Amino acid sequence: MKNKLKTEEEISKTLNILDSEPQNGPGEYFETRLYAKIRQENNINRVNYGWLRPAFTATLVLLLTANVLTALNYFRDDSSGSAVRETKISKVAESYNLINYSIYNY
Repeated sequence: MKNKLKTEEEISKTLNILDSEPQNGPGEYFETRLYAKIRQENNINRVNYGWLRPAFTATLVLLLTANVLTALNYFRDDSSGSAVRETKISKVAESYNLINYSIYNY
């Protein structure tokens, strides 16, 4: 019994010593170092796509220019007259289903 009381006293003393010690927390500049490390990891893993925007813009301008030149060449007024032009326009309208059908055609 004496042994048990002595053991409990020792445990109480040890716990009191542990309770009286100051709590350890993060260091003074913990957040600063943590955020710097996160920024560094983000910069390492980031792929640079800066070249993509000018390449995309150049491709888009090239395609639009080609389309405009093709349309101008296709629909330019030839010396053959307006019958050829009307035929070309009707072919384009048929290929894109732009022909207006009225209810009387059905």
